[in-house]
Amino acid sequence: MYRYIFILFFIFSCSFNNNSNNIDLTILSAISLKDVLEKIADNYKKEFNKNISFSFAGSGTLRNQIELGIEADLFFSASEKYIDILENNGLIEYRRDFLENKVVLISTTNIFINKITDMTNSSIKKIAIGDPSIVPAGEYALDIFDELKLLDSIKPKLVYGLDVRSVLTWVENNNVDCAVVYYTDYKLANNVKFIEELETIKKVIYPLSILKKSKNKEEAKKFVDYLYSDSSIEILKKYGFFPIGI
Repeated sequence: MYRYIFILFFIFSCSFNNNSNNIDLTILSAISLKDVLEKIADNYKKEFNKNISFSFAGSGTLRNQIELGIEADLFFSASEKYIDILENNGLIEYRRDFLENKVVLISTTNIFINKITDMTNSSIKKIAIGDPSIVPAGEYALDIFDELKLLDSIKPKLVYGLDVRSVLTWVENNNVDCAVVYYTDYKLANNVKFIEELETIKKVIYPLSILKKSKNKEEAKKFVDYLYSDSSIEILKKYGFFPIGI
């Protein structure tokens, strides 16, 4: 019930924000791309005098918005799964794999933990991950826990965030003991401790897509091309992402 109310509010908010005639592109994006995409968009605006409106959230939440008819031009997902679903439903005009990321375990600075198996220790009370039903990082985390046969023992300790940035904030504020986030989120964090990079069952791929209902397909394609310019690639790498197909 609460999630449904949140979705309706999100749609209303985004629709309201996108009514301006000054917006040239509307982009829905996984929140883990927030800082890097805003930086690139600022450069794009200065270079081409174009205005870009963003809505950031968990990839699964954004997929729901698209299926419910929100108006947007581009969708950047932290998981291939959600692009696949939209494509199968005829909602994608164009797609390509964009970036690769890594998944890492972090903790608060006052917790003694050296590796992922230490999460079973009694001193670890709360472990944060993204809600796996809407947050790809949470899905990756559950798969890792299951593969290492840790899930049954740590399941009572798990707390779920609506997106990976919420999870990161909990660690920064000492609301949880440790968490699984993206490497790129860790690079932006304060007051957290890096524990280890985690091996995922499949690569963490971020695809991008132009939506079928976009009214600005030509401008959307120009922005996609700009993402592969030398200046944009340099920014992406600086933020810790691994561009694909360059």
